[in-house]
Amino acid sequence: MCVSDLSNIHLSKFFKKYRLWDMIKRKFGSGYNAIDYVYPNRFRPWEINCMNNKWVGKEGLELSKEAVKWLVEEELRIPLEEIPNVISKRVFMKYGLDSMTQVLFGHSPFKCIDFVYPGRFNKEDFKSAYGGRVCMSNHGDKAYSLFEREIDDMLYDWGIDHVHFVRYPNSLSNCDIVVGGKEGYWIEVAGMDNPEYIIRLDEKIDMAKGNGLNLIVVRYNDSKKEIIKKLSPVIKEFGNGVTLNGY
Repeated sequence: MCVSDLSNIHLSKFFKKYRLWDMIKRKFGSGYNAIDYVYPNRFRPWEINCMNNKWVGKEGLELSKEAVKWLVEEELRIPLEEIPNVISKRVFMKYGLDSMTQVLFGHSPFKCIDFVYPGRFNKEDFKSAYGGRVCMSNHGDKAYSLFEREIDDMLYDWGIDHVHFVRYPNSLSNCDIVVGGKEGYWIEVAGMDNPEYIIRLDEKIDMAKGNGLNLIVVRYNDSKKEIIKKLSPVIKEFGNGVTLNGY
């Protein structure tokens, strides 16, 4: 196991498996403190999967401020006025902060943001629980989630022409991105995992099969490596010899 894998396991279960948990609790108080002792400043508290009690009390509230400012200002680097267009439950889940919003803010992105940036926004500014409002890619295209914007920018960086919101044949539903027309590749950018969304996505998958379309579904919890692997047929056919330096 690599050190980076520590962010993908549940620490208490890991230490219990090797009969180290009682010692860890006595000496360090928490799994995160033990990891930080061995690998100082390598991980932030919210990057380690352990008990949700790190969010409890005054210290938990202060930690939540640090986490949200890190997400908005360092990781995403978005202007503050764009927060309602980008921040959603899905984004908190993607960056391992869903337990924070659950424990402290009742799963409300607005309450979380209002705590860290008081009085800057109204609840109505946040369009929905899972999806943000319209945001713009680096190349001027409209996207309806941060993840969709990321995929759009990747295609542009690879020099791959594409169009958005193309109607499925004999349907009122739209596909997120299409490359190469009907005979090319249809790309669904799956940025949610709530039941209603999954039902709609399954319907689109069935429509694509019924119409003989080459459908690719990229999901918000796919790694960058997995996304590139899924899009490799698109890159090979339409990327004009593009190299993936930087990806």
